[in-house]
Formats: sequence, structure tokens, C-alpha cells
Amino acid sequence: MRKIILSLIMTVCALLSGAQTLTRTYVEYADSADRYIRNENWVDAERMIVNALRLEPANKSNYLLWSNLGIVRDRIGNTEGALQAFDIGLASAPRSTVLLANRAYTLMKTGRDKEALRDLDLALELDSTLLVPRLSRAGLHLNARRLAEAGKDYAAAVSIHPDSAGGHEGLGDVASLQGDNRKASEEYAREIAIADSENLRFKKILALIGAEDTNTAEEEMHTAIGKFPRSGGLHLLRGVLHKRKYQNAEAEIERKLALEYGADPDLVDAMLPQSKK
Repeated sequence: MRKIILSLIMTVCALLSGAQTLTRTYVEYADSADRYIRNENWVDAERMIVNALRLEPANKSNYLLWSNLGIVRDRIGNTEGALQAFDIGLASAPRSTVLLANRAYTLMKTGRDKEALRDLDLALELDSTLLVPRLSRAGLHLNARRLAEAGKDYAAAVSIHPDSAGGHEGLGDVASLQGDNRKASEEYAREIAIADSENLRFKKILALIGAEDTNTAEEEMHTAIGKFPRSGGLHLLRGVLHKRKYQNAEAEIERKLALEYGADPDLVDAMLPQSKK
């Protein structure tokens, strides 16, 4: 959510600082839209943006408002209206990487991955340093099991934006799907150093278990459970570790905790079947 708000505010600021002379009323509408966006009042934000567009339909800065309108409509749930706004904006600014990336995001939400990929390809062709489009394209490749392409994009993200989140996790996911659990655990560790999370801890420990490094997995588990004590996934993995050491009573306790803390029951049954009495 914070990334979306920042994107909206940045485009509004760009609009207000543009070279073209803007009428007072146009600026007031845009400023009002900005305030509504900050408060996540999407309906009134849409109304103000539409007012500005109707007031000055030929304004050269309108492509920024069309971009914002698309995002706002997407937040409301008006997907087709959002895509229409992006299309209109791109008609006047076909090389706008902001519009391309925003349209791709909405297209991905609707399952139109091929169209989204075309927008992301063009955005990155125009500016290869963009992080979010790079990670988005990598995610599309990863979901389609195009692991080589995904790996290239995640590696590029890490190279260009070494302190930003997402790249190392993606490289870990690629390595995991390729069966290289050792490399996966190393990449997850790098991502944790940037942006720690329960999910990353789960992935790292799972990779260590897959790499048959039980001792390190147990050490990592101690730290992870300390940080995320009510994580169903982590308790599930701790149960798996207990099971591997034939500590069945302890494994059963962890199984119950995993379910209590929200782990998926099917996953629990698959990874840690209930002990037979």
C-alpha cells in the first residue's frame, strides 16, 4: 500500500511542477486529489482527477492524471475503468514507464500475463534500471517456470539495486525450484539482512532442511521462533525437525501449535502427518 501511495504522490508532484502553465482551478483539483489519496479516499480522489481532466482535456500533463486515475480505479475495484485510463494516458505518452508499469500491474491482477509482459518489456527497454517492473517481470517468468529468464531479472535487480528488497528472495526461489537448496538458503539469508519476515525465515529453514543441514536449520529455527513465536509455518518446520530425530511427542506438540497458529491443514498433513496411536 505504501508503495502505491508514494507512486501516486510522486506523479502528482511531477504534475504540479511541470513546465506547462496550469490554471489555479486545475491545480486545486489535483491538490485535492492528492489529499484524498493520502487518506485513501479513492472515490473522492477519482472525482477530483476527473474534474481536472474535464477542465483542461488538452493539458499536456494529463497523462500523469490518467496514470493516477487508473491506480485509483484499480483500488476501487473498477478494473476495466483502470485499464481504460492507462490506455488513454499511453495514447498521449506511449513512452511513459510509469503508465506502462501501472497498466502491467492491473493486467497481472486480472490474469492477463502476456499483455502485462509486453508492457514490462517495453518499460525496461526504455529504462533498464527500474526496480518494480524488473521484479514484476521476474515474477511472471518465475510463475511460468521460465527459471533462466527469472534468474536473469532477479540478478539484474540485485546488481542495480543491491539494498532493495525482492531480488535475493527471487534468486532463492529460482534456486529452490532448480533443486539447489544450499544456494537458496544463502539467497534467503541475504534477503533477510535487507527485509526480515516470517515468510523468509520459513523459506530459509525449509531450504536448509532440503539441503540436509539439520544442525544449521535448528539454529536458525531458534532465532526465527524467537522473532515470530506465533508462526504456524515455523512451528510446522520445527515439528518436521523433531520428527527427523524421532522425537514424536515433541513433533506432535508442534503439529498442534502449527494448526493453532494458522498453518494450512493440508500442508500440515502432507509435511507432518499425525502420529498413529
